[in-house]
Amino acid sequence: MPTRRAALLSAVAAATTLLPGISARTASAAPRTSGPLKPTLPPPSGPHPVGTVSLRLVDRTRTDPWVPARP
Repeated sequence: MPTRRAALLSAVAAATTLLPGISARTASAAPRTSGPLKPTLPPPSGPHPVGTVSLRLVDRTRTDPWVPARP
């Protein structure tokens, strides 16, 4: 029965011999990019205009968790 160290070493040896062939195949199938990826959103497709609104909401009924006497 092999020891844990022997089993680990044989697993590492098998991975190092098998992975270069796998990574070469998958790397050739992957598209090449010239720089970092820049995420983009699709253009709006609905009938309504798109916008944003900034709101500052304050709940005066809640107390401050650090200063309970202050709302």
